[in-house]
Amino acid sequence: MEPVARKKLNLEVLRRHDANITDILDQSAHAVVYKFDIEKKNWEKLGYEGVMFLTKGKCHPYFSLYVLNRLSIENYCLHLTDFEEINLTDEFIIYQTTEGEACALWLFEKKDRERILSKVQQLHEGIKSLPSTQKPQKSAPPEPKVDILDMLKKASDKSTPIPEKVQQNSPKQANDLMNMLRRGGAPKEDLRQMTYMPEPMMHNSPLQTMPALPNARNLSLLQVLQSGISPPVPPPIPPQQQHFLPQQQMMGFMQPEVAMRFNGRPLLSKHEFIQQVLNMIQRDPLFLDALYENYKSQMVSHPPPSF
Repeated sequence: MEPVARKKLNLEVLRRHDANITDILDQSAHAVVYKFDIEKKNWEKLGYEGVMFLTKGKCHPYFSLYVLNRLSIENYCLHLTDFEEINLTDEFIIYQTTEGEACALWLFEKKDRERILSKVQQLHEGIKSLPSTQKPQKSAPPEPKVDILDMLKKASDKSTPIPEKVQQNSPKQANDLMNMLRRGGAPKEDLRQMTYMPEPMMHNSPLQTMPALPNARNLSLLQVLQSGISPPVPPPIPPQQQHFLPQQQMMGFMQPEVAMRFNGRPLLSKHEFIQQVLNMIQRDPLFLDALYENYKSQMVSHPPPSF
């Protein structure tokens, strides 16, 4: 698929979730969102993993990082007005939200981290330079802002001595965040134990979402997965439009993709397995792209007989 057509398709998918989005400025095939737990002093996943887009909107706040979540129906959106500072530390894009939470984005592609961060920082600086369009309102004096990253750094200084060489060579303002996060335990090992790592062939695949299926079709798919019962025959259509895939062939090109995504995971019950497969079919466009590529490969190597 051509890049222009792929971008148009991706934009249609995003607008189903957020009608304010008007353009895609950049994207990365796989991103994971983390949050720093102050009490445990380590990073924890927030439950958002999937394709990440840098988007433009038609009204305020205009620019956002949007993660189309593969784990649930709830997606992650970070407006570029929701943080004061954002930097790249080791393998992570680190930022502190306006609510005082320290968060991080991990991108599978290293080149994506630097490229997208550069665009985000430029847009963020441009937003800060814009004059405020809101009228001043009388309100109570704001409470002093608590810098959670500074608190983490001070707590870490008491428990973990910093080598003298590091203290001398690190600019205070630029590296406070980096030093804190390194001592706080960046989630490298957790990332390397991820159950899903996208293949290179999928990075440029277009996003497609399955429309809501009628109950009869949902029941048909569930029956096939549970007991191999053939789906009901649809209403008659002209002979030249009938394209039926044998069940054995369908399971043949589904098996490699399903096996890859469940490899290394704990054993699921039959019900849990079926729910996971249905979720991938309905909500994972890359899974559908991979199935179609497998189907095309089989058709090329074993074309159907001609009559």
